[in-house]
Amino acid sequence: TRALRTYALNRRTFGRSLSDDRFALPFNRSVVRRADGFIVHSQWMRDKILVERRASTPIAVIPHGADRLWHDDDRHSARESLALPAGWLNSFLVVSFGSVQEHKRIEPLLRALALARRERKELRLVLAGDLACERLDLAALVRELCLDDAVHCTGFLQGARAEAYLHAADLCVNLRGPTTGGASGGLFRAFALGRAAIVSGVCEQAELPDACVRKLGPGPDEISRLARELVRLHDDASLRELLERGARSYVDEHCHWPLVARRYAQALEALPPQRSNRK
Repeated sequence: TRALRTYALNRRTFGRSLSDDRFALPFNRSVVRRADGFIVHSQWMRDKILVERRASTPIAVIPHGADRLWHDDDRHSARESLALPAGWLNSFLVVSFGSVQEHKRIEPLLRALALARRERKELRLVLAGDLACERLDLAALVRELCLDDAVHCTGFLQGARAEAYLHAADLCVNLRGPTTGGASGGLFRAFALGRAAIVSGVCEQAELPDACVRKLGPGPDEISRLARELVRLHDDASLRELLERGARSYVDEHCHWPLVARRYAQALEALPPQRSNRK
């Protein structure tokens, strides 16, 4: 109740939205305290629940699921089918998949891209998702950084067209900060297409296997480190191939939907009977 009153005051005073404040709202304590058991995607989330519960609690940690959608068709053919802007067919294509929001570190990503392009002009970025920025003027920032011919925003995507952008990618980027704690569906779509990714090495993303992602920790030099990582992965095809094989292995061994479904069933069978009929 106090959090909602604070939210209402902030909104009246500063014009802030619930989208801004959702990262500061307290954990849903009523759910955490009353539930008989939990299924979560990360050890990080499990630890947050245990801090609140302060008791022995059945919690299963099961990764987000993914399909096996990768194939060996030429990426350039996928780019042709997407009718990307002229000059993009032979570029080094970086894709950030999912709704475009500030907490996905879009501004640092664009600034890192501009910095990396001083050395590698063929680096280009697709923001593959609906534009949902509330404070960041994306178009103005793109113009400020002289990235008009290097950034392409697709708008909302679904189905085969979304998969085509991921297949066309040389590399994916999926950053977080702050985080709501949930696993990124967009990142696991990238894994489903066998794509390597750069992620933020904090909270739930810190637990992703090093075999399929490159992790960047927080810090004041985030932009320069991200720029160096873009250049490195642009230059090192063998490293990208190694990470892509790691992404496929991660799906095969841990995230394929039948495996995830089996683990859900096992976790549900192991849960204790409900404690009471609380209302």
